[in-house]
Amino acid sequence: MFETKPLLQRVKVMYFSDPVCSTCWIVDPYIKKLLQEYGSVIDLEIIMGGLLDSWENFCGGHEKETQSFLCDLWTKESSKFNIRLDASVWMEKPIASSIPASIAYYAAEFQGIDQAKRYIRNLREHLFLRGHDISERRHLITAAVECGLNVAQFIGDLDNGRAREVFDRRQNDKRMWSVLHYPTLIFVNENGDVERGKDPIDDFSPADLYADWERILDKLTEGNSRKNVRTNTVSDILRKFERLSFYELAALTGLNEHILKQQIEMLYREGILIKEKHGGVNYYRTNNTPYYFKKDGFQFENPALIGAGVCGRYITKLLNLSNIKPNIIERQQKDAFKGFGFIILKNGIDALDAVGLKNELLRKSNTINFFKAINPEGQILFEKILDNCLAITREDYYDLIDGSIAEMKIAYETEAIRIDFNENNQLSEIQLSNGNSLQADVFFAADGIRSKLRTQLFPNSILEIQPEREIVGSAYLPDLDLPNDEFLKVIDIENGKNMGILPLANGHYIWFLQLNADLSPVHDSSPEGLKNYLKESTANMPDAFKLMAEHSDYTKAFLWTANRMNLLPAFHHQNLAFLGDAAHPLLAFTSQGANSALEDAAYLFSMLSFQQPDETYEDIFKRYYEIRKDAIAHHIKEGDSLLENFLNMKSNPYVKLPLSVH
Repeated sequence: MFETKPLLQRVKVMYFSDPVCSTCWIVDPYIKKLLQEYGSVIDLEIIMGGLLDSWENFCGGHEKETQSFLCDLWTKESSKFNIRLDASVWMEKPIASSIPASIAYYAAEFQGIDQAKRYIRNLREHLFLRGHDISERRHLITAAVECGLNVAQFIGDLDNGRAREVFDRRQNDKRMWSVLHYPTLIFVNENGDVERGKDPIDDFSPADLYADWERILDKLTEGNSRKNVRTNTVSDILRKFERLSFYELAALTGLNEHILKQQIEMLYREGILIKEKHGGVNYYRTNNTPYYFKKDGFQFENPALIGAGVCGRYITKLLNLSNIKPNIIERQQKDAFKGFGFIILKNGIDALDAVGLKNELLRKSNTINFFKAINPEGQILFEKILDNCLAITREDYYDLIDGSIAEMKIAYETEAIRIDFNENNQLSEIQLSNGNSLQADVFFAADGIRSKLRTQLFPNSILEIQPEREIVGSAYLPDLDLPNDEFLKVIDIENGKNMGILPLANGHYIWFLQLNADLSPVHDSSPEGLKNYLKESTANMPDAFKLMAEHSDYTKAFLWTANRMNLLPAFHHQNLAFLGDAAHPLLAFTSQGANSALEDAAYLFSMLSFQQPDETYEDIFKRYYEIRKDAIAHHIKEGDSLLENFLNMKSNPYVKLPLSVH
């Protein structure tokens, strides 16, 4: 009887990689392709290498020369492969070590291999697309939050030594297999036969490397590698992977360049695909936000925009996607001081994401992973892990929008003061403070909490002054020992005051003091008066708060009076729509002023871009109100609750998260 030899079924592939390895980033789509085409026969095991232990060990102390070399190398590789490698990181804030990120990979792996793969991709995007030093703990945690990991477990595994133990053990594998370069792939079949993939240091192209891996698989499976060959659409691939360049899409779809470009352009025009600009390279993502903008779908040609703040600039960006340049007026001076910054939450992030600005937003902002409330003695009263919470300066937000717009002309120091109606009671034009008038097909009023147009159209809806006041300022304290990703707030029940510190990273902070004007009024709002008030109010608070009071520029600090307003009966009149604070002033407690303004614009312009021939502006504006009114009513109610809680701290000391979310 003849004995038949069983077919080999599986091949183990050991993939030695490193979080900061640029070649691993370049080869990454081919690793995905390997799993896509040979997943039925291979078991991929990712082993993190610890490429950059320390600068002393890595380059013998020649840091500047090596960093300059790496900067040049990444710049050349970016151009060669048409991918993004943010070389600025080596000159601005070089990565201290790749070991923390390697260990973090294993902390993620405890929650599943698929979760770990998503985690390392996200962490590499922090480095290669945003220029973040991923040796910093805050970026490791942010990536875990963004990937939906159990963050408490992840942090525990980082801190209890479990992940470090796995990393140290895998270093023995690296030494056993004499791995000197990354990426290195070693293939082992069930018979113990071993083949080593070509070394990328020998300047093989990724396609050459892939062909070599296929040769090895064919050999180790005795011609039974069972390749799964099929053409994928752009939609297929982007449903599996969040953010990919044209180079990566070409590798994973198998489409020729012409067809690939056609698919991308069609999906982008319909708003199904998001296009992000990363330096000179486009990256593409499936649009998972609630907002779709059909390019060239707007039926108006001459829109007028009243207000060029957070909401107005975002609207300008939206119109720019369809090459429409609105007529813009703004009552402030061009360089007027407009506040230090604000928190962006998920609804605001989604709005910016839908126009391709999420990655740039993540570059310019600081992610806040934790909220912690303490008493004046420093004892923790309440803490929470946050998701989708960013802090950004107003200047950086404006740069974010302005830098993505081809051209924007704003008439500053010009206020809309009155609507004029014709003999048929139709809105004909808007009178301006400079004596001119404004005519347009459609008007968008985002002119803030004290909109004169809103007051004219809704005279019964008035602002109600509240007893809560806020003194807001900023400080630069580079040596302050506070976590860069923690929103810290002291609750001083005895004195009826709260003070919050919001880090902007790199030593910059925004702070605010909340006070009850009925109990502790501010009698002197001059810079010196505000400083004295702050120093007195922080006398019993932890040192970080005292330092804020001592080291701030009070010529830029301001005193804010809280105002509230009930929900308007409509957010429009004829062909004029209100957005943001002009439509619904919200209490600062909610952190929803900027976010709801962005959400307003995203919803409204999404509908306008799909306007049907038989739909009027008023039809769409009514739908806009129906969609937004419940969310705004929720924020108004939540703001009232937070205000009530603050004004009655002694009788109700329960601490709530000072953010209103959907």
